[in-house]
Amino acid sequence: MLMAAFFKYEFPTVIYEFTLESFQRFFSNWLYVDTLLRTLRIAGIITIFALLMGYPVAHSLARTRSRYERTVLVTGVLISLFIGLLERIYAWMVLLRDGGIINNLLDFLGFHRLELMYNDVGIIIASTHYLLPYSILILTASIQSISPSLEEAADGLGASRVRTFIDVTLPLSLPGILSCALLTFSMGTSAFVVPMLMGGGKVWMLSNMIYDRVIFTLNLPLGSAMSLILMSFSVVLVFFVNKLLSKRIRV
Repeated sequence: MLMAAFFKYEFPTVIYEFTLESFQRFFSNWLYVDTLLRTLRIAGIITIFALLMGYPVAHSLARTRSRYERTVLVTGVLISLFIGLLERIYAWMVLLRDGGIINNLLDFLGFHRLELMYNDVGIIIASTHYLLPYSILILTASIQSISPSLEEAADGLGASRVRTFIDVTLPLSLPGILSCALLTFSMGTSAFVVPMLMGGGKVWMLSNMIYDRVIFTLNLPLGSAMSLILMSFSVVLVFFVNKLLSKRIRV
């Protein structure tokens, strides 16, 4: 792929000559740049939602003393994890489409229908659901590594549960939060099936555009260049976030 990105392309033939034509074409076309920015934006939103929704579940799973509660939480996470991606997506399509359960319920209650499919919203919902089990498992391991005696000490010194969480639990779990964010962001940027089905051809992420250029237009150099650009942006963002935060969250 690295080599093919620097080849020349004249339909329908790949010419094995060194050129930066594919990279110049990508950055000179706003459609490609806008798709890259949309991909990074959607992946960032997915990461935030996965953290906000996964942390409370992970905290409950790591700190609960009830065997029944733990069993229910673990079963819920594992069921969601082992259900196939296509089954999840089609389930969300049944719920979110214009004539789906949610819009029919809103219509019955007298509210306006919402556009939940074939836009960024549908992709974010389905992708968050897909990545949430991974987020919960990573955060649970991080919280379990924090000794409960530290929280008990804060409680003994008169700190409220909120103060204990803010001053003790949350700072000590930041390494797990960072690991979770990096994983979900990386998987969000490379998502293919979810945006293809939930976007319905109206919303494109860069992975879908790469597939289109390679399979349908046979432009392997451009597809390879777009793949390298997406990978490079993801790696650079992950590197700088890790570099900026690693000193702040070192325990």
